[in-house]
Amino acid sequence: MATHKPGESREKRRTVPSVDKAEPAAKKAARKKSSSTEKETVQPAAVRPDAGRSRKSRDAVSSGEGSASSARKSKPGTGEVRPLDAREIKRIFSRSPDGGARKQGPDGQGAVAEPEDGHRPSLPARKVWTKIAMILGPSLCCVLVLFLVPGMREAVFGVQAGIPARPLPTNLLPSRHDPLFLSPTLMVSNQIVAYYGHPQARWMGIVGRHPKEILGPMLSRTAAAYDRINGPKKTVPAFYLIWGSAQPRGEIQFMDKRILDSYIRYTATNGYLLILDHQIGKYGPIKAVEQLLPFLRYPHVHLAIDPEWRTLRPMKEIGYVTGEEINQAQALMRTYILTNRIPGKRMLIVHQFEDKMFVRRHQIRTVYDPVVFVHSVSGWGSPSMKLGTWNRHTQATNLPHKGFKLWYYPGIQRPGLHYDYPLMSHQAVVALQPSPVLIMYQ
Repeated sequence: MATHKPGESREKRRTVPSVDKAEPAAKKAARKKSSSTEKETVQPAAVRPDAGRSRKSRDAVSSGEGSASSARKSKPGTGEVRPLDAREIKRIFSRSPDGGARKQGPDGQGAVAEPEDGHRPSLPARKVWTKIAMILGPSLCCVLVLFLVPGMREAVFGVQAGIPARPLPTNLLPSRHDPLFLSPTLMVSNQIVAYYGHPQARWMGIVGRHPKEILGPMLSRTAAAYDRINGPKKTVPAFYLIWGSAQPRGEIQFMDKRILDSYIRYTATNGYLLILDHQIGKYGPIKAVEQLLPFLRYPHVHLAIDPEWRTLRPMKEIGYVTGEEINQAQALMRTYILTNRIPGKRMLIVHQFEDKMFVRRHQIRTVYDPVVFVHSVSGWGSPSMKLGTWNRHTQATNLPHKGFKLWYYPGIQRPGLHYDYPLMSHQAVVALQPSPVLIMYQ
């Protein structure tokens, strides 16, 4: 501690600082200067270009300039710098320069500012071409589909748009026998003698027991035998093929196309008629006839259906057709013939051996020219049994054209397989009244 001499005045003592008091003041000034320099180094607000801005503006600028570049902040009262925490970073990025909250832009990256006053700027008006595209776009797509997708125009309009339909030929296989095949008096001036069966099934008839090259001469001899005793009428040989055969649950198995084509050519070339039979199954007589119609473009082809097999349980129950269905089938056949300008007359043959096979038979009409409806009586057994069946079914006088079926012995034993014993002679068949238009051998 400083000492004073007794003679010194009070004023002099006040002006001369003591050494003990002057030294702490110097240290305090040095410490204050050091602290000021350190603060300027960490947070030089006096020299920053945005020192005059508000805190919100500085935060927005910091976020716009990429605050993700590790922004740092100093702890108050210390010289150390600490990183910003997640809450502070979120607060910085959630504000916009104009004070509004930042929102994600349409592209998922940019930011759209929403002012604090709640005013939301309106979107620009939709352009005219955009409205036109929205109105005309669906129509243009439909037009492109109609013109570019194959078959679409036919499915929508029913015809090929812009392309004239080319008519199909009415005679797919012309031959020198066409005058006979297409004669308007074919069923009036002739008796038709036919061999019946399926080329691949021996038990279904004589057609399946021999190849057609052997059957042809056999058939010609049988027809010639009738020609010698039937008076002024002539005979025309024919092959009767089961084109669609009934299967379990009423399904139909169709004949192999190559086999059918070979018979179509063989019969046309050699002057034989060809009768194609559909056993109906679960499909009904109208559908059966519809499936047969395209074959009428061959001049020697005729059609037949068999009500016995219109069932879901073939060989276990006997099917039927109605008079209305027969009329509809004839009308369908007639329309197809006239529409396609197919010449000649064509038979539609329907078999019957039991009364229940024809329901409301009296309603059947035969006025669908050029379709000739043939009511075929096809019972089996002894000659007396066959004559009884014939006399019972020929009472249907509204069906003038009759057919008669005879059954050859098949040479094999099979459940449900029938045949005539003894086989009726040609003379007995010719003597039938009314005289049958069609004589078949199965």
